Amino acid sequence: MNGLNTALTTGAVTIALLAAAGVYAQDGSETERDMTRYGPETFAADEFDVDGFAGTVEIIVEDRGDIEIAALGPSDRMERFEVDQAGDRVEISYLEQRFRWNDWSTWLRWWNTSEFNPEDYPVVTVRLPAGTPVEVDGMTGTFTAGDLVSALDFSGAGAVDATVGDLLSAEFSIAGAANVSVGDVTGAADISISGAGDFELASAESVSISLHGAGDVTVGDVRGGLRVSVAGMGDVDAGSVDGAVDISLAGAGSVTIDDGRADGFDVSIAGAGDVTFRGTAVDPDISIAGAGDVYIERYEGRMTHSGMGDVTIGGGS
Repeated sequence: MNGLNTALTTGAVTIALLAAAGVYAQDGSETERDMTRYGPETFAADEFDVDGFAGTVEIIVEDRGDIEIAALGPSDRMERFEVDQAGDRVEISYLEQRFRWNDWSTWLRWWNTSEFNPEDYPVVTVRLPAGTPVEVDGMTGTFTAGDLVSALDFSGAGAVDATVGDLLSAEFSIAGAANVSVGDVTGAADISISGAGDFELASAESVSISLHGAGDVTVGDVRGGLRVSVAGMGDVDAGSVDGAVDISLAGAGSVTIDDGRADGFDVSIAGAGDVTFRGTAVDPDISIAGAGDVYIERYEGRMTHSGMGDVTIGGGS
């Protein structure tokens, strides 16, 4: 993922283009819009936080010992933009978002990308060293970061587009129409999506996934355990899992695991969900209430099956 850091150095170009751009009237003519710039300012801090924000945040990982923040946006929006430091933590916020983060009516206007235009909001560029913990508590818009090689705790709602490099650990909680891509996670990844979000994760030590709605999650190799809970029509696809697997489906969701060895394979289906595991399951325990289907390429030990539905062993699927 090192190439991502290089790509993100073009973040300054985004700011330059935004500064040069005008706003187009309904007749197609370009009109002027007052812009306000913040910084760049440097902070002696070890952690970067976002406390309620609408717009674009670009984090560029560099060989440095401080945190630099610069921002540019329409003047009326920048009046609500704040940067604060408390001890070793520096934080940005957008006042309208921070005060209304728990008010769902705030997000209804921006539930999909057609209703929210990030260019109407501030663009923030952050430069910090690898290993800096990052916490995002309430965001709508675009978030990009290189190989942070640190912990990332991210919550967002509405139209969220996030691209992140390698991490030590990851926790994502998103409600709305999200599109998220994450590199390798050295430790645990915890993913919670409500709505119709798409999430891609290159790999992780262990993964916990909770889907409510029609979200789709694609994971590469899971070196440890995988826990999945789907309520609705969500789909989960994993390249391989080498660890305990615990799957709970309510509705018409599906889980597909292409390879691996599940030392402990528990599946519970209520509805018409489908589970496909093309690896080896140890002592599989399967409960189906409804018209669900489970396919296992092979298993070891004792298999337990209760309820309705079909369980198929081997034969290809």
